[in-house]
Formats: sequence, structure tokens, C-alpha cells
Amino acid sequence: PEDTKQPEFFEERAEYYLQLKDYQNAINDYTQAILLNPDEIKYYEKCSKLYFEIEDYLNAVKYFDSALLTDSSKAEIWYLRGVSHFKLNH
Repeated sequence: PEDTKQPEFFEERAEYYLQLKDYQNAINDYTQAILLNPDEIKYYEKCSKLYFEIEDYLNAVKYFDSALLTDSSKAEIWYLRGVSHFKLNH
């Protein structure tokens, strides 16, 4: 369908998956949204927080770093990135 070419489609579906606590499918859809609109920070933020939630700290750091490249003023992202590094013993 034509909708699947819009990042908003994947964002909305990811939010639905979040309600179901289906984190992996939510991550997959946010990743697709990033591919379609790599300049949108909220997709990186949401993806990184999901990786953090499932304790995949290595991927969380990767997406936190990408979010910070877009906007380095987000204190929560810096904090969660630091916690992720701590969990990885870095």
C-alpha cells in the first residue's frame, strides 16, 4: 500500500505495538521510519528508549548517539546514554 512509504505509518503502528508491549515490532517500525525520514529525531529517541527498556544497551547507545547528533540539548538522552554505558561497564 501507498501508506507504507510514509514514516508516519510506521510511527503509528509502532505506537500500537507499544500498547501490546511488542517491543521488537515497535523497534522494527521505528527503524523503518528512520530509514524513510532520517532527520526526524523523535524516531531515534523512541527507538533508543525501547532498546534501553529491553536492556539492549549496545543498540540503545547507538540510537542515543544518533539522536544527539541531531539535537545535543536533550538532557534525558544524555542521561540514558550514560546509564547505558554504565550498564555496559564502559
